[in-house]
Amino acid sequence: MSWFDSEDTKIRKSHIMNLMTLAMSDGHIDKREQELLFDIASRWGLSPNEFQEILKNPHKVKFTPPTNIQDRAYQILDLVFMMMIDGKIRESEMDLCKTLAPSLGYPPSIVDKLVKIIVESISKNVERDIIAQKIAAMN
Repeated sequence: MSWFDSEDTKIRKSHIMNLMTLAMSDGHIDKREQELLFDIASRWGLSPNEFQEILKNPHKVKFTPPTNIQDRAYQILDLVFMMMIDGKIRESEMDLCKTLAPSLGYPPSIVDKLVKIIVESISKNVERDIIAQKIAAMN
């Protein structure tokens, strides 16, 4: 990771690192998780090279929290979606989500409620932006 990364780039790389950590909570990153990681990295504006660098050198990424409520909501939404990608939300994933939640502005006590809202919204095909608005309102 570069000394010259902007604050925004550091936030985006940190987000991908958090998602990678979550994906690795069961000991490996499977194909669906890696594809989702790549899709999210692309959506957040990271190049394929930046994404590969994070995969190869995750220890070089320093946690940098988002500075606005909307980005915090999207990050927690992405974390929950990553937990859901393999069809089962594991206790270790929930524990990690609860650990990360305060740095995203959410107390661990509401993580269960957040996850429930997100899971239900995704199952009802609610648009991502609408889900993020609901989550941001809880911050």
